[in-house]
Amino acid sequence: MLPKSRGQKITKILCQNQTGSITLIFFHINKSALSSWKVGDKIAISGKVDWNYGNLQMLHPDIMVPASKAEQSFTIEPVYPASLRLSSKSIASVIKEILKVLPLLPEWIPLDLKEKLQLPSWNEAINIIHNPKNDAEIKMIDKALERLAFDEILTEQIMLEIAQSKLLEHKKTPLTFTGLLQNSFLSSLPFKLTNNQKEVLEEINNDQKSDQHMVRILQGDVGSGKTIIAFLAAINVIEAGAQAIIMVPTELLARQHFSNFKKLFPNSQIESSPLISKIPNSQKKQLYDDIRNGKIKLIIGTHALIQSEVQFHKPGLIIIDEQHKFGVAQRLELLEKGVTCDFLMMSATPIPRTLIMMHYGSMKISTLKEKPAGRLQIITSLLSSKKSDFLIHSIKNAIEHGAKVYWICPLIEESENLSLNNVKQRYDSLEKIFGNQVAVIHSRVKVEEREKIMEDFASQSGNIKILVATTVIEVGVDVPDATIMVIEHAERFGLAQMHQLRGRVGRGNKQSHCILLYSHPLSVTAKYRLEAMKKTNDGSKLAEEDLRIRGSGKILGTQQSGLPLFKIYDFFTQQHLIRYANHIALEQSNNLDEKFSVLINLYSDTSLSSIAAISTA
Repeated sequence: MLPKSRGQKITKILCQNQTGSITLIFFHINKSALSSWKVGDKIAISGKVDWNYGNLQMLHPDIMVPASKAEQSFTIEPVYPASLRLSSKSIASVIKEILKVLPLLPEWIPLDLKEKLQLPSWNEAINIIHNPKNDAEIKMIDKALERLAFDEILTEQIMLEIAQSKLLEHKKTPLTFTGLLQNSFLSSLPFKLTNNQKEVLEEINNDQKSDQHMVRILQGDVGSGKTIIAFLAAINVIEAGAQAIIMVPTELLARQHFSNFKKLFPNSQIESSPLISKIPNSQKKQLYDDIRNGKIKLIIGTHALIQSEVQFHKPGLIIIDEQHKFGVAQRLELLEKGVTCDFLMMSATPIPRTLIMMHYGSMKISTLKEKPAGRLQIITSLLSSKKSDFLIHSIKNAIEHGAKVYWICPLIEESENLSLNNVKQRYDSLEKIFGNQVAVIHSRVKVEEREKIMEDFASQSGNIKILVATTVIEVGVDVPDATIMVIEHAERFGLAQMHQLRGRVGRGNKQSHCILLYSHPLSVTAKYRLEAMKKTNDGSKLAEEDLRIRGSGKILGTQQSGLPLFKIYDFFTQQHLIRYANHIALEQSNNLDEKFSVLINLYSDTSLSSIAAISTA
């Protein structure tokens, strides 16, 4: 017995075998408990082993029995995450009792697929992971976990199918339009649609003529021509005597869309209006009245659209642009104003196919891959920050020839002040060279001032030639003269964000450049991202790489959007399960039996609003 602080006593027992020695440590052990053990006894022990001061130690062994009783005393012990009030043993005891009364569930995985994947039944899987009885079952733990992961992803896929089938049960009145108005607008355009745009437009036209609600995602890189498709879909609605509503994340973007509509269709007799918070109160009442009585057919607005005062006359189509910028609640509020109409979401963030199946099920997806004619590939270069003086000299020459430049500094989540210092320092250094041709915007610049700066930068006659900014310009206006994008500390950005920023240039017919300015030392991941950006302008390929590097939650923004977080299913090691689950869900959606009764009851109230909550990118 050795004394310990505060009167505690510890007992140490030294055990040895042919492999070495270990010390057993006990606090306040009863003398009677030690009386049965003698020096030289052969014992079997089990417990957590620690390495302390160069020696193996075991504190309070879980099992300590004579060696002759080892075989019947040792069992496989599950270990659960314990807390201060609930030990692993207590949890194991409760689960052991639960396992005794588990119901035998009917199998919902087709037997041929179950055999192909060599999966145990659900009951077998639960018992194996909690209470494996022998070495054979221990070897099956991975398959048991795969089985439970499959159940989890299959439940998600069936839920999506049930939600969409419930939506489709409620027929809409098909839009009645001849297409003549759309064709008239098409013929007046100063450019031709790409074949890809024509295909997508035809898909949307067919949806609008159907008696089923359109719930479609239109995805494509920045500059791929999503906005013109949105306008042409809205024209069908207006010909049919209904209203089209487009919601965008910023007032500047709302005004740009409104202005573009007027420029593209200057002879249009369609009554349209932007709806933003900046509209003077003296004009708002009349505007609300005109929207309510149906005089205004095309409404382009921000979150101002979801205000209670805004009531639509006959909404036929709701379009949400850059929809990942809106929270679920905002989307739902807008949809509640038009639950009987079609719904089109647009996203400039390409979504990998596996993620589409996981989070959207069989929801209709349209993808624009072709760039409009005349657009040149953006040239992406990597440049060390040590050569920034050379870069500034090159920019000076480019500005003299009519170029405009974005210079992006990183937004560091842990310290936004540090980011703003970076922006200010860069602005100060460029202002010394370029004077009042440089402006700066970031999240703390007032919205009114920020939009004024952006308007000057976008104007051909504007004075601002270099815009130093944080990522607030990721969603911004078209500036055809902006041909240079500099991303400083590019090693701090994710692939998707760099690709979005790069998409802010190359909007005209001039050659554009993206310079990724990096600092040493580069991590392996950062170097990989920069090289990937240099190799391709294909947003879909970069989205796949970003998914591989960062995971699905980062791509889709699960915290913001409320997408499911799986407890067992692992996207990277179990991707192959998605296509099987998606196939089963599609087959079963038209013949849901008692196997899915719990899900059916749970999601029986699913409506268009539920789809909106699910449909986030």
